[in-house]
Amino acid sequence: MRQRAGGPEGTEGTGSSPHTFAGSIGVASQQAYAGRSPVLDAAQLEVLRSYGSEHDMAAGEVLFADGDLTYDLIVVVSGEARIIERSGQAGETVIATYGQGQFLGEIGLLTGQRAYLSAVASTAGRVLRVPVEQVRVVMAQELGLSELILRTFLIFIHRSSAVSRTGYGAGIVLNALRG
Repeated sequence: MRQRAGGPEGTEGTGSSPHTFAGSIGVASQQAYAGRSPVLDAAQLEVLRSYGSEHDMAAGEVLFADGDLTYDLIVVVSGEARIIERSGQAGETVIATYGQGQFLGEIGLLTGQRAYLSAVASTAGRVLRVPVEQVRVVMAQELGLSELILRTFLIFIHRSSAVSRTGYGAGIVLNALRG
């Protein structure tokens, strides 16, 4: 497997994290970006805990899979998880790796589309799962997190070559969000 580098602040401009947010983008939030994806601070994590529940994860556990109709927003509390294209198939590719305080998800959480990538635990650890219904509540009630989530999802759409291969486009996504 190979791993792409880069992202919003990376050098190659590809492989940004599909599911990462940290709040309003100010000086503190800009500092929360670790390379390509934001890291939630303690206050942001506490807010999300009120919308989800924590679970242990085992190495190799599939957190959501390509084609899943519904799936949770995943926040890594401890351990490590990866976003994988073609998980378990020939040509499997690690798109991004996430650690403590980072989140995984796709724009499909907001638009109702199926997952087009898989999230797999690469180590044992703990995750916070925020169900899609609760993600929508966060988007409506938590302005800072809402902006961060949306910005991160849109950056991923813009920068990910996986998106262009699946036929997703920013126009389609923006229209779905407006509609």
